[in-house]
Amino acid sequence: MNAIAPTLTPQIIGEVENAHLAHLALTLAPSGLTRIQWIALSVTMTGGGTADVDALVQRLVGGLKVSAEAARDAVAGLVATARLVEDGEEDGARVRATAAGEVLFAELREATTGVVANAYGGIPEADLAVAARVLTQIAGRLNEQLVARLAA
Repeated sequence: MNAIAPTLTPQIIGEVENAHLAHLALTLAPSGLTRIQWIALSVTMTGGGTADVDALVQRLVGGLKVSAEAARDAVAGLVATARLVEDGEEDGARVRATAAGEVLFAELREATTGVVANAYGGIPEADLAVAARVLTQIAGRLNEQLVARLAA
């Protein structure tokens, strides 16, 4: 009997996302960071260690589909716990990572990279490239539909 290869469905995508989020939650738990804070710290660090707060908030809103208030609260939480510090002459206009934020980022990045490497390891590069193209296209379409629905 031949097994039929599964087709990509929202259920499969959801199961993968839930597995990623469960691993992320376990990784973040000792640090006390929330998922939104982790992503805000990651965006800041991958952007050279500094970020324009308004641009950072917009990136969190667009990428995570959270409110601007939740995004600003995440950034404020990182400042309150000294992972980020306000940087510049205008209060709250820019933030930069502190030494503690840089160390925490490096530790968490190493842990998350290990989880991803174990999960994706052994899957042919060509298959991962196809999956990336398909999922990027689906995300784009869903985001366009969301914008249209919110504008209606």
